[in-house]
Amino acid sequence: MIWFSVSAVPWLAGGLTNDTGRNVLWAIALAIDFTAVGLRYPVPRLHQVPAAQFISVAEHLSERFQQFFIITLGDAILVIGMALSSGDLSAGHFAAFLVALGSTVLLWRIYVHRAGEVLPAAINAARQPAGFTQSAPFTHLVMVAGVVTTAAGFDFVIRNPTGEPRIAEVVMMLGGPALFLVGRARFEYEIFGRVSPARLIGILVLIAAAPGGLHVPPLLVTTTAGLVLAGVAIADTIRSHGRPPEPPAPTF
Repeated sequence: MIWFSVSAVPWLAGGLTNDTGRNVLWAIALAIDFTAVGLRYPVPRLHQVPAAQFISVAEHLSERFQQFFIITLGDAILVIGMALSSGDLSAGHFAAFLVALGSTVLLWRIYVHRAGEVLPAAINAARQPAGFTQSAPFTHLVMVAGVVTTAAGFDFVIRNPTGEPRIAEVVMMLGGPALFLVGRARFEYEIFGRVSPARLIGILVLIAAAPGGLHVPPLLVTTTAGLVLAGVAIADTIRSHGRPPEPPAPTF
């Protein structure tokens, strides 16, 4: 309560401020909250939250991580729908809408496949569950940031599928999926102690495609990102097809 009382000040102040002031205040609030959880909420004389308390809520936290990610995907779908409804329904706009929607489904598929399914079991199997429950929020934060960035790219490409993208738009359209795959690779490492080559290859392909993305229509750029995500999802399916479920082997 003491830590949240401190971070509540910049949170509330930011809600009463506009533009740059709000961004600065909310960044400070986030820094306070993440510092607190990273240090297990130390308070003079009360010390830190016991590690056992993190263990007791492991399954509850794993469900919240998954729900948080699903809410983020829902926000991406909302952005896609609003972008389509705000313009005309030409073939280019509708094609961009379909690619964005399909890519969102692929983001869900890649997240939930195996690692997302066995997250509670992985926490229970961990040698140090408290360390796991402290690491997983940051891993999910990276994946959520990737989805949010990707959604911003969807908004641009649906509104302007055939225009000339700037560096910022290309970064969103390709960097968002790449950031998601970085977080997902870390998540996989936490659960199984390994990283699938398909994720690393996908990240490299997205990075390599960035320079060319400045010279082609946005629809082609976001389609490239969608194809990379499809390739990762297909590789996951091939890897697990006909094999017994892989048990978690957490690194903590």
